[in-house]
Amino acid sequence: MAKIILMLAAEFLILMMIIDGSGKKSAAQTCGISYRKIGCFADKRRPFPKLLLSPRKTGIDWENWNEFIERFVCQCANKTAAAGYPYFGIQFWAECWAGENPDVAYDSDGQSDSCVGLDFQSCDSASSSCAGAGGENYVYGIDVDQSSDACEDLDNSGVKNIANIVTM
Repeated sequence: MAKIILMLAAEFLILMMIIDGSGKKSAAQTCGISYRKIGCFADKRRPFPKLLLSPRKTGIDWENWNEFIERFVCQCANKTAAAGYPYFGIQFWAECWAGENPDVAYDSDGQSDSCVGLDFQSCDSASSSCAGAGGENYVYGIDVDQSSDACEDLDNSGVKNIANIVTM
């Protein structure tokens, strides 16, 4: 009987790790707003003209990058959805860009391989949150099937749980 319980527990743990690689919920699952990763793209012609968020004045938490970038992408998703934009990009490590540029699509300048995810590793489909370095956007899409209460706990600037982030 004890063997069966141990085997079931081990199978459960393995299944949890397979679901998202660590057993933890991804940032998109805990954010309060649904968004999806699209990919890493070069940014020469500024497809997203509006800087919505930037921690440049207060600093990026480089020592806690994994937690910082997951929180920042979530904050950007909330700000983007509140503004009514369908897409946003994380560029230059931690700048949240969105808006509509009718002359340039987010993929106009081609794909890039210069985006990073957790532990500053190259971003891939397994990475939960990604950011572009200089001259690249990691692009996300806001899922349009949002319930009206998804933003109930946002503050009056439209950003959830923001701390030390400068809104534009």
